[in-house]
Amino acid sequence: MRRFVAGKTKDNPEPSLAISPFTEFYLLGLDVKAVDYPRQLVVVQEEKVIAGIINHQHEVATYWIEVAIDGVGNNVLEPVTLEDNGRWEGIVSFTPQKSWRQAKSRIPIT
Repeated sequence: MRRFVAGKTKDNPEPSLAISPFTEFYLLGLDVKAVDYPRQLVVVQEEKVIAGIINHQHEVATYWIEVAIDGVGNNVLEPVTLEDNGRWEGIVSFTPQKSWRQAKSRIPIT
């Protein structure tokens, strides 16, 4: 959610538009497009996607990325520290360890 705040300050009498801090997070297929993600996983076969983070927190921020399949941790990446407006993209791999009929994959960032 983006929240915009417009207003004047004592030091800046002109109206300004301020954006609340936020982080962009996205996933891409290996062809660097937002399509062709792995849809059918094979047990113990590694799959990969490209994950991206853009920091708009108005300060330095550190992010931790963990891949989980049906709530079970599968891969944890090294922390990523970004300056304000800094961007990171990297290949994130994961390997299903057992068969699920309809599993949900999650890649939360904290």
